[in-house]
Amino acid sequence: MTEIDEMLAVNSERKIARTVVSYEGKRYYISTANTADVGLETMVFKVNKNGSINWRDLFAQRHVTKEESINAHKAIVSLITTGGIEAIKCDKKSYEMII
Repeated sequence: MTEIDEMLAVNSERKIARTVVSYEGKRYYISTANTADVGLETMVFKVNKNGSINWRDLFAQRHVTKEESINAHKAIVSLITTGGIEAIKCDKKSYEMII
């Protein structure tokens, strides 16, 4: 069973979107932000059983425009909720077509 726990459409200068999703008992934190060092970026992190976030990224992708970053965030949420983090790592070609 898949579940989207929360979606925070932040849309500020730095934080663009944040989502926590569950897939087969595992939880992931997807963050899209405009970082000071690399610019627009979407990253995926594991949420530990105690609810804390493991900040070692499982996936990261940079973007050129804010619109592209929002579309990528939605695509990553969709991929994880249908196939877990492996869907992103194993299906890179498909991911590229989605965004």
